[in-house]
Amino acid sequence: MTFFTDIGIIDTMNDILTLSEASKLSGIDEETLKKKCQSLQIPGAIKKGKTWLIPAFAILGRKNPKVGVYIDGSNIYHGGKKAGWQVNYFHLKNFIEKKYNISIISYYNSTGYQQDEKKKYLKDKNGNYIFDENALKFENALKGAGFRVVTKPLKFILNDEKKPSNKTDGDLMIDAILEEKQWDKLILLAGDCDFEKLVKQVITIPKPVHIFSFETRMSHELKVLAFSSPYVTYTKLEDLETILKYEKSKK
Repeated sequence: MTFFTDIGIIDTMNDILTLSEASKLSGIDEETLKKKCQSLQIPGAIKKGKTWLIPAFAILGRKNPKVGVYIDGSNIYHGGKKAGWQVNYFHLKNFIEKKYNISIISYYNSTGYQQDEKKKYLKDKNGNYIFDENALKFENALKGAGFRVVTKPLKFILNDEKKPSNKTDGDLMIDAILEEKQWDKLILLAGDCDFEKLVKQVITIPKPVHIFSFETRMSHELKVLAFSSPYVTYTKLEDLETILKYEKSKK
């Protein structure tokens, strides 16, 4: 839905407003709006540098937008390994649901294989690699929590077991584009430069994109988009450790 206002045509589904624009539309002074953003009273508001960006729906009364959440499991796992902690995806889902309505939440990764104490991959009597039982349990747990899990068996570059390769990035990008009409905003948990074209495509629709990534796994290309486009925002997962960190249950 669009509105004709004194600051132009506003699309309640897609447009992102500055504090000044939101103030003109709502009649609320900028300082009050800023405090509301800081206290999480305005759904979807994102801090960008020293200012805040506010979704038009939050000012014009539209319900929380629908989001499509797409997770590059390998990227997030290796980023967490570097940071010394792993993301609890169930906490992540709850965290996102506090601001948005999730229409799709998909996890992409290759399913790994069992290894011995020397990190050598194990095979069965027929010479086939044996899937890691913990990985299968994790995938089933995600499915039980409402995630769509897209997996493929782990591949090795040139059959070299020292060079495992995740082959699901293409699936993530194709799914996101094909399913674009099912959500108002893309939430991407990934940092690889491979996703630059996906983000550029989404913001030309135009629809906003929010990227969650560990700082060590966030590519230069995606950082540039996050700082140059008002439609792209970025949160370092390191800043959410206390909220999203996976803790083993105590028995």
